[in-house]
Amino acid sequence: MKLYSKPGACSTADHIALQWTGQPFEVELLNKDTLKGPEFLKINPAGAVPALVDGDFVLLQNAAIMGYIADSFPQAGLGGDGTHRQPGLAVALEDAPPRGEELAANIGGSGPRPGLRRRHVDILLEQCSS
Repeated sequence: MKLYSKPGACSTADHIALQWTGQPFEVELLNKDTLKGPEFLKINPAGAVPALVDGDFVLLQNAAIMGYIADSFPQAGLGGDGTHRQPGLAVALEDAPPRGEELAANIGGSGPRPGLRRRHVDILLEQCSS
């Protein structure tokens, strides 16, 4: 599974969700030039992130990718338990702004794996800023 992301874009939420699964994945950070480059345009002709590639399957919309991650890794508990007390990833991130720093502030201490969340957000923000 490979996520195409751009620092500060909404795809940061997908990157965080993949980190929460605890499973291996690849991420390719793009910039304004590589977003419009011929290799990425083969994956997404619109030249926008996020894009998730799993084998020959490609998803291009944030909400669809979030659902796919939750469904692909049910053991991570990202889909919630179906109650209003643990609604899952979609509700936790639905109002998140697109910038990574603001996203981190929005999701600071709640969620399926709160002990790991802050560490993953810090790691992702560090990666995005380099």
